[in-house]
Amino acid sequence: MGIRARYGVVFTFLPLTASAAPGALLAAQVSTVLSRLGAGWLIDRYGARRVLPTAVLLTALGTAAGAAPHEPVLLLAGAALFGAGFGAVQSATLVLALQAAGDHPAGLAVAGVAWNVAFDGGTGVGSLAGGPVLSHGGPAALFPAAAAVLAVFLLFARWVTRRPDTGKCTSPPGD
Repeated sequence: MGIRARYGVVFTFLPLTASAAPGALLAAQVSTVLSRLGAGWLIDRYGARRVLPTAVLLTALGTAAGAAPHEPVLLLAGAALFGAGFGAVQSATLVLALQAAGDHPAGLAVAGVAWNVAFDGGTGVGSLAGGPVLSHGGPAALFPAAAAVLAVFLLFARWVTRRPDTGKCTSPPGD
């Protein structure tokens, strides 16, 4: 839910804090779509676990840029980084969930549902948790705090990449 919560923070609170928010959100969405395409290519060649840490780092850097609501160029660049990282994280996590499910229809269904619940739940958590932080410290506190949480997830992603990744779906033991 970490990345998805940052999505909730960015898309809920950026419009409240920056006059350049419409352009920044457009930049985030365009780069998200383009990143999904590029991430698919990278995941096919190197595996989702190798793509994930860089994607989380890009998302964190882009999130932190929201702390500069009166710097439109920085905000637009940060939003594009956020979108690029976010799109790649979406692709990588979906691939990892489907790989973990194996080739069984029931497992694939559960993986798809779990991924969607994590996305929607994370978006809600980010929106709910970001409000008090924004009200107490403004954008200068909210966006760096959200980026700091992502740094924790980056450490987790780095740990995940140390595990072997064959890049292939496998059946559960006993099949």
